[in-house]
Amino acid sequence: MAAGTVTVVGSALLILALGVLIRFGRVTTLIAGVGPDDSPDPSVVDLVGTYTILVGLATGAMAVLTWTGDAGDRLWIAYTAAIVASAVVLVGWVNRAHRGIGG
Repeated sequence: MAAGTVTVVGSALLILALGVLIRFGRVTTLIAGVGPDDSPDPSVVDLVGTYTILVGLATGAMAVLTWTGDAGDRLWIAYTAAIVASAVVLVGWVNRAHRGIGG
């Protein structure tokens, strides 16, 4: 396994582990506010955890494609664009939902 593949596999495992910890309520402080009684809504915790798990799975798929040699530059660019765009949408949705505007 090439060094790049090992790095992607390690990243995928870390992202998956973090997603599971967030989703099942073990690391809510990562998405909590700064003040006392500023805990996030449970639906936000579920959403962020599920999103993180999905990103971990997508990263795992990219690791497999890297290992088989099928992950070209265009696929990496598409993967990166999808992750960035979905993260921006997620942050916007959480902010609107937190203020009670949408969601």
